[in-house]
Amino acid sequence: MTRRAASAEQFEQRVLLSGTTQLASVNTAGVVGDQPSYSPAISADGRFVAFYGYATNMGVDNPNLLAQIYVRDLQTGVTTVASTDSNGNPPDHYGALYPSLSGDGRYVIFVSNATNLVPDDTNGVSDVFMKDMQTGITTRVSVDSAGNQSNAYSVQATISDDGRFVAFFSAANNLVSGDVNNAGDIFVHDLVTGETRLVSTASDGSAGNFESVEPTLSGDGRLVAFRSTANNLVPGDTNAVPDVFVKDLQTGVTTRVSVSSAGVQSNNLSQTPTLSGDGRSVVFYSYSDILVPGDTNSAADIFVRDLVTGETTRVSVSSTGEQGFGGSYLADISTDGRYVSFQSDSSNLVNGDVNGTSDVFVHDRQTGITQRISVMNDGHGNRYGSLLAAISGDGHSVVHFSYERALEQGGDSFHRQIFVFTEHAPASIALSNATIPENRQVGATIGKLSATDPDPRERLTFSLVSGPGSTDNASFALVGSQLITTASFDYETKNSYSIRVRVTDSVGLTYEQTFEISVTDVNERPVIAGFDTPVTYPVGHAPLLLDSNVTVADPDSADFAGGRLTAKLTQNAESSDLLSIKTFGGVTLSGSDVLVGGIVVGTFSGGSGWSALAIELNSNATRARVQTLLRAIAFSSSSSTPSNLPRTVEVKVTDGDGGVSAPVTKTISI
Repeated sequence: MTRRAASAEQFEQRVLLSGTTQLASVNTAGVVGDQPSYSPAISADGRFVAFYGYATNMGVDNPNLLAQIYVRDLQTGVTTVASTDSNGNPPDHYGALYPSLSGDGRYVIFVSNATNLVPDDTNGVSDVFMKDMQTGITTRVSVDSAGNQSNAYSVQATISDDGRFVAFFSAANNLVSGDVNNAGDIFVHDLVTGETRLVSTASDGSAGNFESVEPTLSGDGRLVAFRSTANNLVPGDTNAVPDVFVKDLQTGVTTRVSVSSAGVQSNNLSQTPTLSGDGRSVVFYSYSDILVPGDTNSAADIFVRDLVTGETTRVSVSSTGEQGFGGSYLADISTDGRYVSFQSDSSNLVNGDVNGTSDVFVHDRQTGITQRISVMNDGHGNRYGSLLAAISGDGHSVVHFSYERALEQGGDSFHRQIFVFTEHAPASIALSNATIPENRQVGATIGKLSATDPDPRERLTFSLVSGPGSTDNASFALVGSQLITTASFDYETKNSYSIRVRVTDSVGLTYEQTFEISVTDVNERPVIAGFDTPVTYPVGHAPLLLDSNVTVADPDSADFAGGRLTAKLTQNAESSDLLSIKTFGGVTLSGSDVLVGGIVVGTFSGGSGWSALAIELNSNATRARVQTLLRAIAFSSSSSTPSNLPRTVEVKVTDGDGGVSAPVTKTISI
């Protein structure tokens, strides 16, 4: 479904907070149209903009200044003439007006009085046509189910997002059988089956007894909303003013939606509805002051009716909920119903609105924030007013017209032109550092996130999200843009972690990226444990094992090649004292070589008196062998009368990577 197209003046498409503005009413070479352009429509994704204009330099010979329909592809920069027959010939009379676009921009609907766009167009009135921008085929859709032309004019056409259904107003009485109400009606033409249905009817199928106008479709074409002065479409319609209705083409049920949340009918006219693409919400403006409590401004307001909950809310309010001082009109709504665009004469919806003329606003129904988007590049409201707002299906682009912006953007005259302000999603995320040494404390900062966004002045926020690559998100957290740890990492256990980060801009556009966080290896020192129980050496006794249960561990070394095991007396030592290696647990000596299980694990030296016992370890010195060796260290004294002062022995081990254990000590009583 095309987002509502304005009917005249110069237009600008603008995103909610920031972005880039470009002139859309230009030819493929980028030259601005030399005559005014009007009534833009925008595809659901904001890529295509359609409009009609009178220019002579837009790609079609137009000496008579007839209105032509153009489609601008904002992605490729190509501008294409759409108001042609299937062979590419332009209309012969009156030109073409009021385009509407399918959701993907493939199909363009427009109105024309031309007689040469399709064969056998002899009714002499305006018809509704559809142009397939892929195939070039032009089809007349304001026909009956058999393909016969109408006997009166047809206008106000709109197409569903999927391109299957076209709703339009027609004064004809021959499009369906039994059309005898002598009033204009709303019809829906199915482009797949060719069927044309009268839809401005009551739930029992009876036609409205007065005129129905301004149709709009849900994205799938199931629902059609319209304004009608008929009083027989629903029971209890006694207010004698135009109301807004929704017809469910699947169930046939017709519902009046310009009512309060309690179902009370309006006391003044309601008009110009637009259905959200998902079919849940209808936005319209009304002069009624009883649709919501506290409506005391005596002016038109914008209302949204939730078709699921039955709630009616007023959205032409400030961010604090204050009602506007002036009237608000011509609203449009995003596909999901979150964003509503509208024009307003109010000066109190935002701070600093002192330009004294109409502006265009967007209200975010989720956050409650209302923003004025029809402002100059320097932030000031323009002097000539902005009108006729429309919003793209994704809610991030808005169209409206403003003379002053046309001149800002390089127009060389006061011609009305189309402008596009596009909000871009963030394009990439960077992390200042993606490595962390192992064993850092919980809460350690890894790095700072940043992102690139084509739009200036964006406020970006970061979050960890689930999805591909989010395996290890739970081990991290974000504090603002700082990535921190929620766990302490061990290199030997796991040395690579995957996280998924999302950056969100000020209007909710996002980009996601996966990062690999590497844990770097830190040489962890060996650990000696259990060497703390005091022992007693009997005088004259054989060498005494210091500890047969001591253990040694090294988290990141498989062996102790190039390391050293030392034991020394640090307190009250005498020259007769001796630290030695005792044959025990498979430990033997051969000269200065030390063997464990018959394998040389190193060479020893020292150990007497104050001289430390040192064992230089080789590549055979596995953790288990070093532990066995440590358990074989013994103390003795060659003196028959040694001092009875307690000795203190200190043991430590160095691994081959340079890690040194914390020294452990033991007390030896004599």
